[in-house]
Amino acid sequence: MIKRSKRLPQMIARGFEVMLKSIPADALVNQTEAEEAVQRYRVRPDNHLTSAFSDLLQEINPCIDSEKLQEADVDIALLQVKADLKSWSFQ
Repeated sequence: MIKRSKRLPQMIARGFEVMLKSIPADALVNQTEAEEAVQRYRVRPDNHLTSAFSDLLQEINPCIDSEKLQEADVDIALLQVKADLKSWSFQ
């Protein structure tokens, strides 16, 4: 039986929100659609399943022009996600 995590999907959604805010504007082709994809993922009743995460990635991927992203942009985004998630309580 699969153990359902209630926090992990919310952490994933929050991480994507932080990343989307830190990506340079010229690399974020469709910010609105990306944000809506995160919101749809957040409220999906099956968001604890791998297929829901896969759907999220498939929706967000076309919204980002990876050719315009620099390695430093990705580093900054991940550091911001890490800092944001450290503020979460895991008790």
